[in-house]
Amino acid sequence: MVVGPDQMFWDFGRGGQVVGLDWDVWMEFMAVAKSPESEPLVEEIAMWLGLHRPAKPDSPSTRASNLEAT
Repeated sequence: MVVGPDQMFWDFGRGGQVVGLDWDVWMEFMAVAKSPESEPLVEEIAMWLGLHRPAKPDSPSTRASNLEAT
């Protein structure tokens, strides 16, 4: 694990799968495939995050939702 004032990188592995769960102030959270075997897992993580991450207050989808509610 690497932790600094503006970043954190932490690798997890099992067998041939290695996934990095990283965060920094520029990119925010990242799931990174560190081996070819871990690509399908990282794709599943990305899909899950896409479904469960709340929209930012100034995003177009939030503005559209706010317009529909009025």
